[in-house]
Amino acid sequence: MKRALSFLAFGIIMLGVWVAWEFHPWMPAGQAVRLSVTRIGSIDLQVWQRKNSSSTEPFGTGLFAREGNQKWRVFFLGFEDLYRPRISLRSEGTEIAVYEGSQKLGTLDPKLEFFKRGGDGALLPPTVIDGNPPANWWK
Repeated sequence: MKRALSFLAFGIIMLGVWVAWEFHPWMPAGQAVRLSVTRIGSIDLQVWQRKNSSSTEPFGTGLFAREGNQKWRVFFLGFEDLYRPRISLRSEGTEIAVYEGSQKLGTLDPKLEFFKRGGDGALLPPTVIDGNPPANWWK
């Protein structure tokens, strides 16, 4: 019986640690974390995640792209429930495909004029920012 209670207590503690890690309650709203830096062809790409004030959608993820010395363009990929999603970028023909794990989120056109969302095919325009990522891309 004592052994079962010890395992139960250990399980509850581990669940608490996992929840704390995934939701990062100590991270202040507005703080951004760079998830990756990639270069595909002549395009520089960065993926950033920022902490939201909402507890139901605690993170927002943005894809930053620029060619040469142009200004950075940011495409909002969506809200995340978890910290540090596994976002990967791959060249697929003339487009750049964006994946979260094995799920294709969409594609970025080669002229950086829109992000085509995978689910419904919606064309999402970028926000052009001054300076370097993450700047204030969520405002």
